[in-house]
Amino acid sequence: MRGIKPSLGNLRRLMLKLREEKGEAAVADLCIASIKGAGSKIIVIDGVRSLAEVRRFREFSDTVLLGVFSPRMLRFKRLRRRPRDDAPRTLKDLSLRDMSEINVGLGDVFALADHVLVNDRDMKDLRLSVRRIYPMLR
Repeated sequence: MRGIKPSLGNLRRLMLKLREEKGEAAVADLCIASIKGAGSKIIVIDGVRSLAEVRRFREFSDTVLLGVFSPRMLRFKRLRRRPRDDAPRTLKDLSLRDMSEINVGLGDVFALADHVLVNDRDMKDLRLSVRRIYPMLR
């Protein structure tokens, strides 16, 4: 991955650089190149960030967009528990992170979600929610 450390800031800079060099759907194009050889009928992609990416995936194949929402304070607590250098240290850091995500297009993508899950409990409950919605995703 271009020899950079995978952190939130570095990945964001890489995404913006790719968009600048190859267009707004650059990340989707890279994903699609990998998907073509996967040999699977169902592919899950995490991290779609722009309407251009959504359009490109929908041009490529039948695509269902699933938004996963977690309340702000819960996201903050979960992010803080992760052993990562780029976890927000304060609520202000989280707000800056959120605005950064919104500015690259995440809010638009979320607004167009075909289905939305609320992730406000534990992993067991999230898995159950995914299992319930899975038949609708086909």
